[in-house]
Amino acid sequence: MLNYIATRDGVIQNEPNLEVPLFLQLDKNTAKYMATEKQKILIDNLIKNKKLIELAEYDDYLSNSNMYTASTFIAASTRLEYETSMSNMYYLKYISERPGVVKDSFKNHGLFDHNGAADLSKYEEELNAHKGKVWIDVISLRREDAMNQSMQSKESWERLLQKHMVNKAKILNISIHDFKWCAAFHDEGSHPHVHVMMWDDKDKNGYLDKEGIRAWRSELTNDIYKDELWLENELKNERRKSIENSVKESMNKALQKAMKKPDKYLINTLSESLVNLSKSLPDSGSKSYEYQPDNIKKEVNEIVKMVLSSPSTEHLMREYLESIARIGGYYRNNGEKMIDLINEEWEKLIAPKKKDRKVLQNIVLKSAYEFKHDDFERRLI
Repeated sequence: MLNYIATRDGVIQNEPNLEVPLFLQLDKNTAKYMATEKQKILIDNLIKNKKLIELAEYDDYLSNSNMYTASTFIAASTRLEYETSMSNMYYLKYISERPGVVKDSFKNHGLFDHNGAADLSKYEEELNAHKGKVWIDVISLRREDAMNQSMQSKESWERLLQKHMVNKAKILNISIHDFKWCAAFHDEGSHPHVHVMMWDDKDKNGYLDKEGIRAWRSELTNDIYKDELWLENELKNERRKSIENSVKESMNKALQKAMKKPDKYLINTLSESLVNLSKSLPDSGSKSYEYQPDNIKKEVNEIVKMVLSSPSTEHLMREYLESIARIGGYYRNNGEKMIDLINEEWEKLIAPKKKDRKVLQNIVLKSAYEFKHDDFERRLI
């Protein structure tokens, strides 16, 4: 009787009350006022949950901490906390039917899967019987990016996910034969987004680590922004080449000065460092940076740092690191991480690890070995 009176034909259904007060955003006119102390305290508490700093709304708040951006981040983070606290069954209905979801014309929900429009009741039965983990992704774009990349329609998100979900199964370490997924697109606010639910049909859990998360984010980013990233990478490579040429030019000048005045005090610090390095080099063995002892690597790295910090190369370095930051902006969300990215790139240039490029270091070594050979010939004469 309870079910009958609540659901029978002709009943006036309740509208889902999804916009609880904490979800509400302030009017855009409040952007002219600084964020309030209460907002700041609430945000400080919210970001103790590290996943919330990944929200684009937090990036907006960091860039301009006003009342409006603060309320937008609070609303987005509270909604995310609310959504991820739901049971699997309720979450499925929530993403499929809630206000803002883009629905198929012949269905009363917006759920889709690898075949297109999905059978909501079928997935409800499967999840009700499922005993293992269910993985959830919320993939979001800024409104202007969604417009520029033609990602404002349900069909565009369907195509994107259908193209990449086979690889998502591999990232989750789930057999493709047992991998199930469904999703719904919400075209609302300043950040259109898609909710994705994934699980192993055999009730196995799979697993995901930070590398897997980065790999998945990179895969989607590379596809969505492929044209922009191609151009940015071309510019970055050109600037890297300019830096290498600048280092070569600096080393040639230092080498010429050192060879002209081998027995006199060298005024040029770079020439003096090159001479000192040449005296430390072993007489035999590989001339590649990778196979040098640690003390030689340290001297080489100091010379590279000296050249990259010099006035002749400084502007090239600035342009190169700006390119790195722009490319990184497609993969990372907030400014703090961008600083880390630039510092990481600087460290790779100065003190490369095993898998990093060592072109600059090998340019320095080549010049030092040339001076060593020239000095040896002079002593013979």
